[in-house]
Amino acid sequence: MALTINGKTIETVLVIDDDEQAREGFGYVIEEMKLKPVYEAGPLHDLQKLLTQLPNRADAVVCDYHLRVRNFAHFDGDQLVASSNSNQFPALLCTTYTDSDVTVLRSKRRYIPTLLKPEAYSPETFVRGFTRCVLESKGEFDPSRRPWRTLVRVEEVDMAGGYFYVVVPIWSADDKIRIYLADVPDQMRGRVKSDQRFHAQVNIGAETADELYFFEWEDH
Repeated sequence: MALTINGKTIETVLVIDDDEQAREGFGYVIEEMKLKPVYEAGPLHDLQKLLTQLPNRADAVVCDYHLRVRNFAHFDGDQLVASSNSNQFPALLCTTYTDSDVTVLRSKRRYIPTLLKPEAYSPETFVRGFTRCVLESKGEFDPSRRPWRTLVRVEEVDMAGGYFYVVVPIWSADDKIRIYLADVPDQMRGRVKSDQRFHAQVNIGAETADELYFFEWEDH
């Protein structure tokens, strides 16, 4: 069988995880969807080469977050999934780690429509995730995911730690959102300081702080 979403047909799903048992677990869910899982055994050294190969290997991807374990890959799953979706190739990011809300770069979340944890792995959530990927590639956003040019105010900076906190007044006047300096363009990092204002593209319809993403930063 096949899954068809707004003209995109998915029959085969590439599973990428450093753990063989975890790969098989994802495979069971994909088989429940009446789709065919294909397993990547690694190691993976070149992200760009893999991205080029994807359309010849499968119709979509399910990928774990931590891929550097056991030297399985030279990159993490958020890099792969964000790059894949930005190329309009549907990819889901999955993680067993509880720290994903602070380790996945906010800028990459623009192209990570769905981040799933083990308790949420099911045919239904995979279908919803792939649907969101396909629709966003066509510019059709759920209200919680649509980006808007938004004022962002810096609250605290920890240069040694490589991160800072911001407030998005239109979203919440109180919640401080942690962002890594790596999320900000190189030429702007030196201007990140307390009470500095910037503009960024932000999904201000997000229901929780964990879901917020920030990209295309500009001076205020």
